[in-house]
Amino acid sequence: MKWFNTLFGVWACSLGLLTASSVQGDTIELANGDVLNGQVISLDGKELVLKSDLLGELKLDRKKVSAIHLGDKPVRTQQAAPVAGNP
Repeated sequence: MKWFNTLFGVWACSLGLLTASSVQGDTIELANGDVLNGQVISLDGKELVLKSDLLGELKLDRKKVSAIHLGDKPVRTQQAAPVAGNP
């Protein structure tokens, strides 16, 4: 019977880890290297609105966003064109 308790404990821990990893939410990487976690509320070409449990609702300029990960899927962001230097 003790093996059943051990097996049940391992199963419960595994289920907890799977559930926790699937509820991570969205991740936003900023151009300065900061990473924000939360839920993307809206997204357009100029602004991203992120709802964070810790920081509340944040409105971010899309120019400052380097990467967007919705759940575990990355979203392609538009990169600024390089500026040509003087020869």
